[in-house]
Amino acid sequence: MDNADVIEISGSAKDKYIKSRNAKNSETSSFMFVNESSDAPTYKSGNRRDVRAHVRKVVSKQFGLAHKKPKQRAERLPKYAPLKTKVADPTTAPLANHHRDCPKHASAIHQASFSTSTTLIEITESCSKTISRTVITEISDATGAHAPSASYCPACGQPLNLVGNRQIRANKESKSVAFSAQRQKSNLIGLLGAGRVDPFSSLPIDETDNYSKELLDHAITYTLPGLWPDVPLLGESNPLSKAWFTSSLRMPLLLHALVYSGSNHLDYMRHSAIYPNAPKPLAHKLKVIQNLNAALSDPNLALSDEVILAILILASQEVFMGEKGKRNPFNSPLQSLGWLNVYGNFRFVPQHTKAVADIVVMRGGLETIKLHGLAEIIASGDVISATNSLTKPGWPQLRRHTDLITAVRSWATTPPWPSIQTQASAFWSLRSHGVTDAMLEAFDSVGALTHAIDIHVQGRPFGQYLGTIHRTRTAVQHCILQLPAIDELIAEPWGSNEGRKNVYECCRLTAMIFGIAVVYPVPNSYDVLQQLVSRLQIALTILNIGNCGSDLEGVLLWVLVLGGIAALDKPERPWFASQLGKLANKVGLDDWDEAEDRLEAFLWLGSACDQGGHMLWNEGVL
Repeated sequence: MDNADVIEISGSAKDKYIKSRNAKNSETSSFMFVNESSDAPTYKSGNRRDVRAHVRKVVSKQFGLAHKKPKQRAERLPKYAPLKTKVADPTTAPLANHHRDCPKHASAIHQASFSTSTTLIEITESCSKTISRTVITEISDATGAHAPSASYCPACGQPLNLVGNRQIRANKESKSVAFSAQRQKSNLIGLLGAGRVDPFSSLPIDETDNYSKELLDHAITYTLPGLWPDVPLLGESNPLSKAWFTSSLRMPLLLHALVYSGSNHLDYMRHSAIYPNAPKPLAHKLKVIQNLNAALSDPNLALSDEVILAILILASQEVFMGEKGKRNPFNSPLQSLGWLNVYGNFRFVPQHTKAVADIVVMRGGLETIKLHGLAEIIASGDVISATNSLTKPGWPQLRRHTDLITAVRSWATTPPWPSIQTQASAFWSLRSHGVTDAMLEAFDSVGALTHAIDIHVQGRPFGQYLGTIHRTRTAVQHCILQLPAIDELIAEPWGSNEGRKNVYECCRLTAMIFGIAVVYPVPNSYDVLQQLVSRLQIALTILNIGNCGSDLEGVLLWVLVLGGIAALDKPERPWFASQLGKLANKVGLDDWDEAEDRLEAFLWLGSACDQGGHMLWNEGVL
């Protein structure tokens, strides 16, 4: 009656009936009335479960049915029980009495090792019992050495392989001991925080929480090495991290500044935003300010490198302009080199910047700074600020950066590279059109750097280190920004030819666009490119492209293509596309690949500009 449906009928007699669906001997359905009363002490009148149990009991007595007991449930498995259980192989069961050094026993065990399943719980248990098993095995081997041993297996009579099997067991035991030792070593490193905590309280900070120490570790092991990715000596850390951390141990205000900087950098890595007013970074920032006030009142500390660095951190990480702008028209290379993608979003606080400048001037200039990398960081921040505002840098070029430019230009024309540099070579034919010697020198430097970037992006050998590329691109961008505008060249012997001045200005503005696209790709450059594109359109309109001769066709092609790419999603885009189409028809260019071959003689990087240039070509020419 397990499949019977119990139907309750309300009434004063409280009788119940059941409709049987399992009438095997009869095709018609039968009904049976059952009295609800029961002698069971736990019976509750009206309870459905008790009523059904009572009905089953009465039906079983009526028809002589035996009650089926439910199957016993399997024993409850442990929480981390293996998914598969090992089943004894009947073919290997008779081998249980064989000696462990018997060849048959060894082959059976070898086959069984591949037929059984190993689970996580088995691996864990084996790791935790490695040492105990090793000790037991060594004891048993030691005791067995003095006991009389048989030379043949008692089960099958085959000779035993005593030497070979013992050597195999010894190798397995040595590996187990080595694995256990490594595991214990890892646990010890974990207990000591893997270098991210200060177990001996050696840092000059008052905080006892590990979070501040983790932020300091992030700044030292991740942020600072990324600022200047120099190749450290064998067995040593990054030179910048080593120098700044050593200085922070002598002056706690710098240590708090590094923790504050590490917090901002970690926030950007996680959320693409910073939270300088969160409790932890704000507490360290306030301590930096408090210690700075005390240090500035001390004549021996006021002009120190550590004070300059602490003020610089406050000046450069206060205002964050990290709103995601519109799409970048260029596929710029090495955008995160030197954390330019992070610190290019910051705007310097004028008061702090002035304080840094005053102290550096009182020290005698950037060349007098001794702390490793500090002068270059100041120069790099100056270039970032000048690029975002389209102004000239406030600090002069560092001598070491000038030497780097010379070295990279020499490298670009040294085998295995061609002895004549292709990049920027076409500009030398424009000296009669107003291109100055300073511009030619700057463009040659840009061409050498572009070659170094191209070699690195392609992964070709004999390239430059990332640290060298980063320093060189900072110096080259400084050279581009230092080029005087057209209004500053009034004293030049232009004569009465106004077109020469406009050619110079068009080349300067286009070089600044190339600087943002390839040399120094600051983030969120939409507004900066908008200003450059507007100025370039005005300069080209004054130049009157239609009246230019054939000797300017190449440079006009370069100016219109780079200006048109930068004008993506801007009102000037249709104008540049139409002017490019007119120039292509005049020159007889109908293929983009042919046009790109001409562009490579100026300033061009295919991986960064080819896609945008092809889109512009399709809009204006095809």
